[in-house]
Amino acid sequence: MSKSVRWFLVPVLCAALALMVFLGMNWLDLGKRLRETNALLDESRASWEKTASEKEELQDQLKALKDDLREASLSLDEAEERAASLEGEIAQLRDEIASLNAKLSPPD
Repeated sequence: MSKSVRWFLVPVLCAALALMVFLGMNWLDLGKRLRETNALLDESRASWEKTASEKEELQDQLKALKDDLREASLSLDEAEERAASLEGEIAQLRDEIASLNAKLSPPD
């Protein structure tokens, strides 16, 4: 090999070696970042799955509570109707008692 080619190839080979080292270091760093990102993604996915599960549980509880509330409301309506009916019966019985008391008391 001629001296001029050798003087040209030595810096080129050194630059190529430096570039390989630089690219290798970047490749390792990118691999580390990728593993860290995948770990964060797995944590995030687990968190979302847990949140979705909790949401479903809460929605089921809410549905059960709404059903219970609807049932309680119907029971309350029935109780109010029954109370009104009983108040009417009580008023009627009071009138009957007053009428009987009037018949039983001596006239003045």
